[in-house]
Amino acid sequence: AVLPPYQGRVLSFAEGKSGGDYVWCPVSAGLKYVFEEEAATKGSLAKEPSYCVDSSKATTGNPARYVNGAGRREECKQVNLEICQIGDVMYFRTMRAIPAGTELITDYGDFYWSNNEPC
Repeated sequence: AVLPPYQGRVLSFAEGKSGGDYVWCPVSAGLKYVFEEEAATKGSLAKEPSYCVDSSKATTGNPARYVNGAGRREECKQVNLEICQIGDVMYFRTMRAIPAGTELITDYGDFYWSNNEPC
C-alpha cells in the first residue's frame, strides 16, 4: 500500500536550506543546494519554490507526517515503510502488511542521523 503524499507548505530554496523536524526536500533540491548553493540560498533561486515541504503544521489528513525514522541499529528490524519519490513528490510505501496501531518506521538513510549506522 502507498500512503498519501507528504503534505505541507512548499518552501522556497532559502527556506528549505534551513531544514526542520518536518521538512522533506526532493533530490532535485538537494542537488541545487550542493552545486548551486549561492544561487539557491541568496541568489536568483532563493525565492523560487524548491518543492521542499514543511509539514509541521499539516497535522490532519497527512499520515506521512507521523512516520518515524529508525534512529538506532536495533530499530532497523522494525522498518516497515520505504521512501519513494515520484518527480518532486514523496510517498511512503509499505514493505509488508502492517497491523493497525503499529508504529510506522522508515530508514531515512545514512546521511540523516549523525550518531548512528545506516540500516
